[in-house]
Parts: sequence; C-alpha cells; structure tokens
Amino acid sequence: MIPIVSITDLINGIIAAAIAVRLAFMLRPVPPAQGGLVRWYDSNKQNGLLEFIGFYLFFALFWLLFATPELIFQDVFSITIAAIIGYLFLFISLAFVIQIPFIFFERRWLGMVLGVLIMTLALAFLIGRIIDPALDKQEIIPPYVFWSEAYSPWIRFFPGIAGLVAAGTFTITFVYIAWYAAPRWHVEGKTRIYRAAVCLGGGMTLLLVAAIMFFILSRGGFLVSVVTSSLCIAGLLVMLRGIKYMHEERKYQIDNPS
Repeated sequence: MIPIVSITDLINGIIAAAIAVRLAFMLRPVPPAQGGLVRWYDSNKQNGLLEFIGFYLFFALFWLLFATPELIFQDVFSITIAAIIGYLFLFISLAFVIQIPFIFFERRWLGMVLGVLIMTLALAFLIGRIIDPALDKQEIIPPYVFWSEAYSPWIRFFPGIAGLVAAGTFTITFVYIAWYAAPRWHVEGKTRIYRAAVCLGGGMTLLLVAAIMFFILSRGGFLVSVVTSSLCIAGLLVMLRGIKYMHEERKYQIDNPS
C-alpha cells in the first residue's frame, strides 16, 4: 500500500524547512564587536524576518510529524501522539505569523498579545485531546493507505479558529497594503512593496483556503488531505516570493536613507 497522504505531507515539510533555511541566510550578520547577539536581533527584527523563519520552521515540523504514519510509525498510539505534537507545532507557527502584520504598523505588542491567545487555544486543544483520547484510525483506498483523526469534531474547532484568525489577520493586512500601494506601484520603491503585499496576501489566502477545507468543512479525508497539501505548497512558495520582495525593499531603504 502507498501512504500517499504521508508522502504529500513529507513534501510539504521538506519545502517549508528548505524555505526556513533559505530565509535564515537572508538574515543580516553583525560582527560580535558591534554588539553581539542583541545587536544582531535588533538589526533583523524590523522586517519580520525572524517571525517568518519561526513560522516556516514550526510549520515544517507540523507537516513532518504528520508524515510519520506508515513512513516511520505503524502503531496507532505513536501515530496519534505524533499528530497531537504536530498540532502543537502548528499553533506555535500561527503564533509567529499573527505577529508579522503588526510589525509593519509598529504595534508589535498587539501581535504578541494575539500570539498568546493563539497559544491559549493550543492549551484548550491539548486539554480537549486529554478529555477525548480517541486514537487515529487507518483507512485504505487501494492502492493507498492513510490515517484519519477519530476524535470529536468540536476539538477541531481550536486549530480551525486559530488558523482562521492568524491567516485572516495576515491576509487582510497585506491585501490592504497592496490596495494602498496599487495606484503608486510603478513609483521607485513602491513596486517592491506592492509585489511583496500581493504575494504575501495571495500566498496566505491559499493557506487560509486550505485551513477552511481541512479544519472547518471536512473531517480530513483522503481527497481533502491531498488538495490541502497542494494548496499549502503553492501558498508557501508564493509567500517566499513576497518575503524576497520585502527583503529587497528593506535593503533599499537601508542603502538609500531618506
């Protein structure tokens, strides 16, 4: 039997991890003589790059744990535990990504508050899984085999709401920035802002659609898992393009101070 869902999840995890590594190379190095770690953090926190790396890194761990059924684990207990830990990594990635829009409006503290609320939903999810310790179940559609979740639908509410709030906040912010910059997209310095906002908003929209399909409108069957995986891959790659535009704009501002 072919574990097709685990394979697509593995591809998602590898792509997200590769993007996290790629973004790490975009960080600005600071010689120790110029202030060490504190100086390095201050020089990289302004454009949200650290938060993007955190988002991609924990999103990768989420998918890699979801890829373990049949590829690494065969027993139902290990598969269920891996899924629960994977969801916790998903919440952490959402806590990172919801902070990014507020960085650009100089309201970082508000993003941190919402990040704490996301982690509160993570705690509620964990308590729900303790209350309802249902094990995942194996399903076979020859020649494919995959594992689906068997716990109560109300528990899916927690990652679903967290995903909708984080992705919705992110998407609305960058769609607004794209709309604001659209009339001046051809002006020096505005082109990169416009393209970055379009790619970031568009990429997160794909992830938002995937979240709605997986957490809200279904119980995560075979076809939905494959479709959502494809949407996630597309969304992650489109967002990477936007991050590069944003990084180029940041470098332009540093090299050409007004």
